[in-house]
Amino acid sequence: MKETPVAAGALRILPDGSIGTRITAGTTRTTFDATESAAWTRTTGAGGGGGFDAGTEY
Repeated sequence: MKETPVAAGALRILPDGSIGTRITAGTTRTTFDATESAAWTRTTGAGGGGGFDAGTEY
């Protein structure tokens, strides 16, 4: 994985297959370790047509 800037509130499909929202703005780590995992809040779904791009991954 590469480091990627991410805005607070960004919705992504995370490497563990869950959907997450970034808690604070920052740059993703090269590994999805406990520190990186803690930067995301898991959600059960993206809701209706709210503009989530299912192709956007961590």
